[in-house]
Amino acid sequence: FERATMAVEKTTFGLLENLLADGKVTAIYVSEDGIRYEKEGALHSSTLDFSSDEARLKLIQEIIKAGNGQLSRETPTVDCILSDGTKVQATLQPLSLELHKA
Repeated sequence: FERATMAVEKTTFGLLENLLADGKVTAIYVSEDGIRYEKEGALHSSTLDFSSDEARLKLIQEIIKAGNGQLSRETPTVDCILSDGTKVQATLQPLSLELHKA
């Protein structure tokens, strides 16, 4: 498999859009170790990856912003819900994101 990279600026959910659109994917986990997702009850490692740590942080910030949350030094953990009901959990240190579809 080729590792895909992207520029986060292209779309709000960028690299994660296809996983979010897949009705069989129930959870997505983003960390410094990569992207994992739960599909049909099994955990999978994605071949997708970010072009940089900054790109990973930017996408996480965009997703949190879409849920009216803010991740910062003052607020290092965030729980919010996107308009489609997707539950979002994020931490700043270590940088991680969990998405659980409604």
